[in-house]
Amino acid sequence: MKHYINLIEKFQTFQQDHLQLNYFGQGDPWEINGFPNITFPALWVNTVSASPKVNSGNLIQTIEYQFNILCFDIVRKGEQNELDVLNDTQLILCDLILDIKANWNDVDMIIDPTQTPFTENFSDWVTGWNMNITMTVDFPSNYCEIALR
Repeated sequence: MKHYINLIEKFQTFQQDHLQLNYFGQGDPWEINGFPNITFPALWVNTVSASPKVNSGNLIQTIEYQFNILCFDIVRKGEQNELDVLNDTQLILCDLILDIKANWNDVDMIIDPTQTPFTENFSDWVTGWNMNITMTVDFPSNYCEIALR
């Protein structure tokens, strides 16, 4: 089973299919400064947590994931395009929400995502939005599937 890998691949596929996005990355947000070849606009996925949900029969039925998704673009000196960047990157994140709802059949969003803007962040003076999203995936398991010696 590759639930986590599948989710990250779904985010990457969204980036590849979206006509405005030019880069995908994943990891801690501080790592963004270590990627000098980012082409903007970019989508970055930071995994915050994973919570396996155990039922009364002591089996895991679902895993709840919390992600922090950043969508950002470079702002020109003088910040003339800052509002445009904020507008466009928020719309891209809204496209992601709609894509998850329409096409990610094995994923459920359990609460509506929240979005928070940021400006002049990271080493490239990028601006964009940070979206917190919580989703669950089915985890059909039973004790017989456990890899024990």
